[in-house]
Amino acid sequence: MAFIEENVELALRVVHRASILESGRTILEGPSADLLASAEVKDIFLGH
Repeated sequence: MAFIEENVELALRVVHRASILESGRTILEGPSADLLASAEVKDIFLGH
């Protein structure tokens, strides 16, 4: 099943595992808890 959402934080709170795409390419992939804790995800997508 696929869950497509532009709100990265919402998506990562709903699913157990995720792939983050940019321009049709996978740039990050893994367990959602790990992605939420990732400095890269926080900087790029969450504005922290």
